[in-house]
Amino acid sequence: MLPIALFAAFLAVSAPLERVLEQWPADSLLAPLRRYEHLHRRSAQAAEASMMLGHLHMARAEYRLAADAFGRAAAGFDPPHKDEALYWTGIAWLGVPDARRARAKLQEVESDATPRRNDATLGIAIAWSLEGHPDRALKILTRLVAKNPGESGPAALERLAALADRSGGRDVARRARERLLRDYPRSFEAQGVGLDGEGPRAPSPSRSEP
Repeated sequence: MLPIALFAAFLAVSAPLERVLEQWPADSLLAPLRRYEHLHRRSAQAAEASMMLGHLHMARAEYRLAADAFGRAAAGFDPPHKDEALYWTGIAWLGVPDARRARAKLQEVESDATPRRNDATLGIAIAWSLEGHPDRALKILTRLVAKNPGESGPAALERLAALADRSGGRDVARRARERLLRDYPRSFEAQGVGLDGEGPRAPSPSRSEP
């Protein structure tokens, strides 16, 4: 089934689209949403349907179709909502993978003061890495974690450590992991790495253990 979080993003949709979501199970929504998008083309309702289609394609690992759907959403949304669609367009192109297209979309988001700005910066670093430019990715990640990276922090620190390891920057990698474990101890990334980069940490003994 489609994650609840995807439906929560669309609580403010128009009544007709809401009825489409209510009437069809998540695994059968593609065709109804395509019809709805076509029926309401060049409208905010069509853009909302395009966003939902994009997320459905992402869940099915159909990244090129997702990028196309998010691109249609970005073209239909007003500026306040466009950046979210552009961000997901870039993420979908990373999945294809088409790093150059991903980077172009994410740079549009990064240039605006939006809640997705740090996430877009992380995506740009990943794109440069995919293009075979780990040095550029390292510089971008270093700048990102030097400030408050917000929710993108764990992933940025994990990737910074991995890239630093491969480039011989063991001190940089160690400091990144130390910060990951200190500042984001409950994150998925922190649970999966030790300071030496060789795998998950051993669990700390509880106080009740001898």
